[in-house]
Parts: sequence; structure tokens; C-alpha cells
Amino acid sequence: DNSVLPEDPHQTFVTAYEISEGDSAFRFVLSSKYLLKLACDVDTLHAEATYKLIWQGYPIIIVGTTDKQRKLHALCFAVSTTEQKNDFQLVFRSMKDKSSTCS
Repeated sequence: DNSVLPEDPHQTFVTAYEISEGDSAFRFVLSSKYLLKLACDVDTLHAEATYKLIWQGYPIIIVGTTDKQRKLHALCFAVSTTEQKNDFQLVFRSMKDKSSTCS
């Protein structure tokens, strides 16, 4: 239900998700139209997985940009059962696919 593009630019929605029932793996990405629009105007993105925001022990992948004062501004979050290349690919692919919100 939360993967439909909302009318409200600040409402969070699921930009992408994958579920693998064979090995009980999953990953999903969250953002908003407003944050994705901000991502269209930046030159540099930072991506990192953290275990400090523990949700059932799964890593949280945060994608953001920094300003001139070197403060991070989060643009997208993802939760996955692993911290692998495929997880980061899904995050960036979903941001690219949803970049139609930039117009």
C-alpha cells in the first residue's frame, strides 16, 4: 500500500522493495518526493550502512548529501537483511527510477 506515489511531497513511501522467499531475504527503500527532488540537485551522494539504528538487527542503509557546513542531509533510507552490493544497487536504482519526481 505504501509503494504508491503519494500526492503530498513530504509523505514517505516505499520507492522499491525485493523479497526473496527462498532464503528469507528482503530489502526495501523509503523516501519522499521532496527528498528525491533534493537528490536531483546534488553533485555528491554518500551511502553507508549502520547498525546503530537497530531494527531487528538488520542494517539500515542511509543515502544523503552534505552541505557546506559538512552536515549530512538524509535523502533515502533502506532496510535489508544483508549489507551487500545488491542492497546498494536497489537503493540507487530506485532513486534513479523515481527521479521522474524531479520534473
